Amino acid sequence: MDIHVDTHVDHAKQLGKTCNKSGHCCKFGGGVVLDEDIPRISKHLDMTEEAFKKQFLKPHTRFNTTHWMLKSKQTEKPYGPCVFLKENLCSIHDVKPLYCKVGTCCDEKVGDQLVHWFNVNYFVNKADPNSMR
Repeated sequence: MDIHVDTHVDHAKQLGKTCNKSGHCCKFGGGVVLDEDIPRISKHLDMTEEAFKKQFLKPHTRFNTTHWMLKSKQTEKPYGPCVFLKENLCSIHDVKPLYCKVGTCCDEKVGDQLVHWFNVNYFVNKADPNSMR
């Protein structure tokens, strides 16, 4: 299965929909949250967007581009499970962020490719020379 930079988001979602619901990918931190994910998730949680950001998100930068990331539960380790991981399942599965839909615990044949697809399409800014350094 070849995934390219121009793979349409709907096709990426289709490829990533085979979540195995193991909770494995969520045990080591939260996923990336795009601005377009925030209204859907905050509505599901019956919160304002600002309250959702304050309680559950932190800024996250890759390739000189900043989006949001779901906070992790505090542990003795430098990482922890996503705040929405409950009994090894995502408690916001039906409205989870695009990042979590496309490339975490899905089919191992495409999972890594989908994470790279996400990074190239949502973090790499072709207009910013520092983004590709």
